[in-house]
Amino acid sequence: MNYLLTLDLASRIGWSCGDPTDQQFAYGSHQLPKTGEDIGEFLRQFRNWLQQALDGVSMCVFEQPILPSKTSLITVRKLHGQAGLTELVCLDRKVRCLEQNLQNVKTFMGVSRARGVDQKAEMVRCVERYGYEPENDDAADAIALRLFVLHQMFPDVAKRLPLALGPLDAAAANG
Repeated sequence: MNYLLTLDLASRIGWSCGDPTDQQFAYGSHQLPKTGEDIGEFLRQFRNWLQQALDGVSMCVFEQPILPSKTSLITVRKLHGQAGLTELVCLDRKVRCLEQNLQNVKTFMGVSRARGVDQKAEMVRCVERYGYEPENDDAADAIALRLFVLHQMFPDVAKRLPLALGPLDAAAANG
């Protein structure tokens, strides 16, 4: 298979997966078990999930870890651990692996950077306007990442998809 997997890495992983030409791809979120400060167990649980998620995948794209100003060292280590582990598992499985900056995806989707805007809720609304029903903001981020990747890396496919992209087309033309 030639599936594209997109990931919003966190303790609750947002994901989308399917053939790049298929508008009806699978998406959702997966909650990893709480491990407290046990980073090894956290990464083991993530690796086990990722191994299954990569079945049939030829390309995996994940959001770069972001570091809010009040992030604990444990959280930083977990997020960067997930990013590194994703790259390693993809390398072992000969899956092309890339990362994308979340701000680029937000700009592409038209999510406001204005003070006081709930960007998580706005991303969900943006994704819903394109016919998807994410269960939470992590799934919405993974769907938005998929749309961004299609327009950046698969423009011929993106043009054939029956998506009414509206402001996304303008953002893509400007980006």
